[in-house]
Amino acid sequence: VVTIVDRYAIKEFMSPHGNVVSGLERLMSNTAALASPGKKIMHLYSAYSLDWKLHGTASSFNAACRKIVETVENACHALRGKSLSEVHVHIAGDQNFGSVVHYRYVLFDDKNLIQLDTGLEPLGGDWVKRTCTVKLVHWLSPEAKAYREDEKKLRAVIECSNRIDC
Repeated sequence: VVTIVDRYAIKEFMSPHGNVVSGLERLMSNTAALASPGKKIMHLYSAYSLDWKLHGTASSFNAACRKIVETVENACHALRGKSLSEVHVHIAGDQNFGSVVHYRYVLFDDKNLIQLDTGLEPLGGDWVKRTCTVKLVHWLSPEAKAYREDEKKLRAVIECSNRIDC
């Protein structure tokens, strides 16, 4: 199970970027390509704001969420037959997300958390556009307590959630 908490992952994913892959797309693709046994499940917690006016999204939050889920689903279809079996998309309003969670991170199997101060952005494109501080934290350590508490608060402000079968 891979859990991504990145306020701007959807914004980067939905922004027009030509043939350049986004950080979320690269993480999905690399996770699907892992040769480890079993199916992988990904949970994405991200934000959305109507002010972003992202490509293809509508003027209402719910309609925009449907378009975001459809776009993630299309990315999943490209990975059919690989080991990524499900992607769960959880979207909160940008202000609500920002008032609850301050860090961006990727959590692997509820064990190891990698805090990325610039989120998934460095994984996108062909080269890293800016430096990214990375911190590795064991999920059950006292140091991770704030992350665990923030994630519980985040679940309370989620405005739409969808499961996508890949």
